[in-house]
Amino acid sequence: MHFSPRITPQWQALRGIAGTLRLRCTLPEMAGQDDFQSKLRVTLYGKDLERVDDTIAFCTPGACVDLHTQYVIGPLTDDKGAERGWRIGMHEDAKVKLEYLYRPDPIELPTIGLEQPGAPEPLVFTSSSFLFDSIDPAKLAPVRAPK
Repeated sequence: MHFSPRITPQWQALRGIAGTLRLRCTLPEMAGQDDFQSKLRVTLYGKDLERVDDTIAFCTPGACVDLHTQYVIGPLTDDKGAERGWRIGMHEDAKVKLEYLYRPDPIELPTIGLEQPGAPEPLVFTSSSFLFDSIDPAKLAPVRAPK
């Protein structure tokens, strides 16, 4: 059992400079009502990109969205239950910065909260290839119960 959210990235190159980064977030199975708050920021060469919701972008990223200034984002799931996440259409050189606060049981344990590893610095995800991962896997290792 793990006690912190587990983030799993998956990069899929589409065509040209476009691709989709899927970030799957699996929350621990805990009794009680959890509270997961997140903040995503996408940059390209240090410049913030404009968010385009996938419900209004009815095309392949890169075809009708300028990936040099914008990115397309939509939910990976319905954001209920243990599985959450995002589907991000973006430039292959873009960086996705994720910050989160996870409170496993805000009613019974209101003062317990977990931030992303390395907080206050965000987790930074990029495209991946055969030579490198989207993020250092050690940064995504789950927190386990003490022995």
